Amino acid sequence: MIGFEVLGGPGSDNALLALIDNRHGRCRFLFDCGHGVLDAVSNAAILDIDHLCFSHLHIDHLAGFDQFLRINLERPAGRNRIWGPPETARILQHRLQGFLWNYAATLESDWLIHDIDDERIAAARFRGHETFAIRHDAGARAALRMRRATVVRQDLFSLRPWHARRLYKR
Repeated sequence: MIGFEVLGGPGSDNALLALIDNRHGRCRFLFDCGHGVLDAVSNAAILDIDHLCFSHLHIDHLAGFDQFLRINLERPAGRNRIWGPPETARILQHRLQGFLWNYAATLESDWLIHDIDDERIAAARFRGHETFAIRHDAGARAALRMRRATVVRQDLFSLRPWHARRLYKR
C-alpha cells in the first residue's frame, strides 16, 4: 500500500507526506517542510517519519523544520535522516545551533544529514549531546549520474532523486 497526503493549502507552504507499507514493514517520508504544514499532523505521526527530504532550500520548503526538530529532538539515535541538495548539512547545522541548549548533555539523538549532488551523496552526523556544534563526516558514496542514484533502498522500493540536476544546480 502506498498513501500520500498533501499538507498545507492553496496559497500557503506545502509538503507531501508519503507512506509505503508492504509485507516487510512501513516507511514514511516527508517531502519538504514549509511553515505550518505539520500543524495538521499528530506528533505521533511526525515521530513516525523515517526520512525528511528537501527538494530545495527555499524558505517555503524549509520554514517548518523547527517544528519537526522540536518534536523529534529526543528521538533515538539513527532515526533522524534528512536528504537534500548541496549545502543541506551546512544550513541545517546553523538551524540546529540556533537555539540555546540547556539540557543538551542529556540528548541522545543524532541527525544524519545527506547532501546530494551530481557526483556523490555525502553524509554528516550532528549529535545533540554536543549541541550540534561538531560536524562528523559520516561517509560519502558516488552518485554516478543522479538519475540512477539510489538515495534510500528498502525491501520492494527505492527512492531516487530524478530531478536532482535541474533543482540542485546553482
